Amino acid sequence: MSLLQPTPPLPPSTSLSSSPLPSSSSSTSAHPSSLNPVLPVDNNELFVTVQQTGISVKLSLVGDELVMHKVLGGGIKGRKEGSSSSEGFKLAPKPLLTIPTLLLISSSLSTSSNPPSPSNLLLRINYLSSKSKGHTLTQLRLLLPSASNPQPFLARLDEAAYPHRRVEATKRVLLVVNPFGGKAGAVKVADKVVKPILEAAALRKKGRAVTVEVVQTTHGGHARDVAETLDPDAFDVIGVVSGDGVIHELFNGFAGRKDALKCLRIPIVPIPAGSGNGLSISIHGKVDGWSCSLATLNLIKGTPLTMDLCSIKQGSRPRLISFLSTTVGLTAEVDLGTDHLRWMGDTRFTYGVIKKTMELSTWQGTVYLKLDPSTNPPSKAVFARHLQRSVDSSSRLSGSTSPSPPTSRPELEGDGPLPDLPEDEGATPWLDEETRDQWVRFESGGKKGAGANGSGKKEDLLYVYTGTVGMMSRDFLAFPFIAPGEGYMDVVVQEMTSRTIILKNFIGAESGAPVLDSSMKYFRASALHFIPSTHPQHISIDGEALASEHGPFTVEVFAQGRTMGLRGRWEGGDEFVKEGYLERALKLEETY
Repeated sequence: MSLLQPTPPLPPSTSLSSSPLPSSSSSTSAHPSSLNPVLPVDNNELFVTVQQTGISVKLSLVGDELVMHKVLGGGIKGRKEGSSSSEGFKLAPKPLLTIPTLLLISSSLSTSSNPPSPSNLLLRINYLSSKSKGHTLTQLRLLLPSASNPQPFLARLDEAAYPHRRVEATKRVLLVVNPFGGKAGAVKVADKVVKPILEAAALRKKGRAVTVEVVQTTHGGHARDVAETLDPDAFDVIGVVSGDGVIHELFNGFAGRKDALKCLRIPIVPIPAGSGNGLSISIHGKVDGWSCSLATLNLIKGTPLTMDLCSIKQGSRPRLISFLSTTVGLTAEVDLGTDHLRWMGDTRFTYGVIKKTMELSTWQGTVYLKLDPSTNPPSKAVFARHLQRSVDSSSRLSGSTSPSPPTSRPELEGDGPLPDLPEDEGATPWLDEETRDQWVRFESGGKKGAGANGSGKKEDLLYVYTGTVGMMSRDFLAFPFIAPGEGYMDVVVQEMTSRTIILKNFIGAESGAPVLDSSMKYFRASALHFIPSTHPQHISIDGEALASEHGPFTVEVFAQGRTMGLRGRWEGGDEFVKEGYLERALKLEETY
């Protein structure tokens, strides 16, 4: 039996510009409308009547917004035939409605049934409305006479809603739903939020309606089984209604295949229904990253983003793939030590931080970091300048859609298996004289004194945290300087400090403020080698446990995956810039 249980194709709805006007010759009813039978329009505006209220309005495309103004006076009834589009009209000074074109989904034209007249057309515009509790699928219903020609306006609306012709990159969607993740609400999210938006999207591919196949996981490892057997040519995108655990399974299912590189080019798009949702928050930010509606819109309209993937190799055990983070010490204890509290959502992490801070203990082990040469010797000002250049080049806070930054690591070519890596055998690359200066070593716990070969640093560490995206949860911007897709991990080495400072730092962690504290060291590395010295201890890989009893392990960036961003960029670190922390970091020139 196939692991993929297909659902019926979505109905062939109409895209923003592809619908032919209904033929007026099919009309048999009288014409009761008070609308002027001929309404010339230009490409950027359209005069219509709101079906629900009968109010005459003007729709205009202004910049990146669709704006609706009320027409005052006699409305459009007294309009002179052949006049220019705005001549003779007085508009209300304030718009009735403003819709960002980013939130437009689709439109369709049909014969109006209310009032029952074939001489009137009903224009439906589907979009996400922004409300206090998030974004909601909404439909605007507008009337216009069949003799009018709205197609030029609808074509412009299409271009504004789907810039860069992304509408042509339509989707065959695999939707993976995990009913057990987080607060166990994924099935409801899929039925009440995701599917209605997909149905409204009017996606097309070569004239065919979008197809969706739904897999509802039944056990741990089910998503991995799906990834190991799916046909990579059958899908354009994978939507995951769950937390980060199912995404971890999918990447690891792809990794063992003979066509792994081909599979890894399929974008995996998170729809947040877990407790952490680190990938979704890194893409959309700490607020929008929890919006399942926006995440579904990203599935439809998003621009591909490159993300780094890490190899986790522990002796002779099978390779693991990490797309999010690896951590030891307090942060691993907070993550894995609260796993039984997933019903609390991301509140479990706050509880875990307080509990583990009160039980404060030093991480026991040694870690080696292979540094990015361009940031060695490291200082926070070095990373801040890298981030500043990214901000300046992409206008990332302007709200505009920007391309993903170029990667500094060449993409692996071909459609074959993943390659092996030099550090796979758990060797000791820091003993190689030619590369020794590229590595930094930290020892933590145990007896004081010099480390191996008299080099490195001996000190008490609270945790070591490395990641390939910025945010681990909505309250934790772990890597504010992160540059996803550029071939490196960012690494935080937190020295032992007072409970007061630890709690203070975690309170400000949602905007990345802790990185400014002198007890936190920040690095960019291509590989790390961990040697835990006590067992058992928590080791977290993307929120999943790695057994310390199996010995040392190596983490190395070695491949790339794909996701999508609604604005074409990673928005998770924007608060670090907005709150002024980047400006402060630029002054931290001290090396460590």
